[in-house]
Amino acid sequence: MATKPMTAEDKKWQAESDARTLAEADVVLTTPARKKAAQKEAKRMAVEKQKEAKAMTKVANKKPPGKTPAKPAKKAAARAAPKKSGGGKSRGGGRGRRR
Repeated sequence: MATKPMTAEDKKWQAESDARTLAEADVVLTTPARKKAAQKEAKRMAVEKQKEAKAMTKVANKKPPGKTPAKPAKKAAARAAPKKSGGGKSRGGGRGRRR
């Protein structure tokens, strides 16, 4: 999507907004209590964002319902005695897998 070029009025508004942002940042950085509080809040916010990212990753890696493969047989069933075949010879003629 292409964006429109900014008008002179938009550029002026953006410059004024940026100036206010820089002035506020300067106040925060030069006031030890505000800087410390901002850093503490930034750490809390980072932890929250990490939790959100972990949840989003979990959703992204989840298989859609109904698309999961069948569960393998339990080990106890796998240890049961093998079934005897009725014909004696196997389908492959006893030579193993063909290539």
